[in-house]
Amino acid sequence: MDTPDPTSAPDVALGQPLASDPSKVIAAGYSWASLVLQGAAPPPLGFHLATTQDGRTELKQAQQAAAVRMYATLSMQGDAMGMLGMSRLLLQTAANLKADGEGGGEERKKAVERAIALLQASSKKGISEAYYELGVLHLSGELMPANQRKAFELFELAAADGNARAHHALGVLLSRTALDLSTSPSVRQSDLTRSYHHFTSAAEQGDAQSAHNLGLRYLLREEMVRESAPEDQPEVPDGPEGEEILNNLAQDILKKASRKHQELYGVEADDRLARQWFEKATEYGSVPASLNLAGLLVEARGAPESLASSANANPTETRLAELKKAYALYSRVAALGQQAAAASPSNTNGNAGQAQAQAGAGSAPGGELQEMTTFATQAASTVENLIKEILEPTRKAGDEPHT
Repeated sequence: MDTPDPTSAPDVALGQPLASDPSKVIAAGYSWASLVLQGAAPPPLGFHLATTQDGRTELKQAQQAAAVRMYATLSMQGDAMGMLGMSRLLLQTAANLKADGEGGGEERKKAVERAIALLQASSKKGISEAYYELGVLHLSGELMPANQRKAFELFELAAADGNARAHHALGVLLSRTALDLSTSPSVRQSDLTRSYHHFTSAAEQGDAQSAHNLGLRYLLREEMVRESAPEDQPEVPDGPEGEEILNNLAQDILKKASRKHQELYGVEADDRLARQWFEKATEYGSVPASLNLAGLLVEARGAPESLASSANANPTETRLAELKKAYALYSRVAALGQQAAAASPSNTNGNAGQAQAQAGAGSAPGGELQEMTTFATQAASTVENLIKEILEPTRKAGDEPHT
């Protein structure tokens, strides 16, 4: 499909206004065009009456061409969102030309230049997403020279307007600097604090990756605990004295690991807060957060204070409920991965990325999703056996816990 030049006259006019308020007409036109190009719009008129596949394809292509012309028309009229939409089409055109590998260098360069000009014009009209996408271009360096400092400045402009994706990007960049061993302690602490703020701002707007990152910020890693253990274990006598020595040793190891955690991540390790953020990220659709939440449930870590301090809580029922939640989470991740695999190009003529999104697979890339699917399938089986071990004695005793 040819991408029209928004600096030239469009092929067709918008026609008569659909409402008395021009801004509503513009918003409706942009929304319709966006839905069409995302494949989420109703089929075009006459689609169901077409008797051949070629006829239906032709109608779809005509609808998509009309949507592109809508973007171009709005862009030429100076509409900020139209400029944003048109810039995205131009960048996609540039990416496709690069992927084809058949020259087109000059054409690709012109498409990128036009896209950047439109993004800059859109950002000046107050569209924070345009600032964000300009920042991504500067950060990636794929279609223009990489410039992380400029990207950071653009993300800050977008974040100042409340853009969740820009807040997340700033959180990631600041975290990278903070975790760099060459960073001074004062800068590290400052960057950790700032990154926490940006992740929180994004998570509060529903950003799943940011919520997951906050959960990781509070999660005490097993490897950190192992590294904090002494190389030579002391000889421990049997009986109460030995138990006390082991308990004190475990507490010392945990304290040492917690200090390392706080130095590295800027917050005290807290399983409850980690669990809360993993729960939030899971609600938003994060697959990695689902796995981490399930892991905490299996390890009986991070239970809410109200549950942990309840005098009426039955330990067996509580444990069983937590394991069942973990099993449900693992099973869901396994099912999502299987759905995405079934809809991959090797099995269908569909789009794997679109199928993955429809399956609710969050932001996990295909390869990572497959690894998580395999892990989740195995973990679900393990948890199922743990549940059976709890239920079996109670069934024999005729006193199965109520769940």
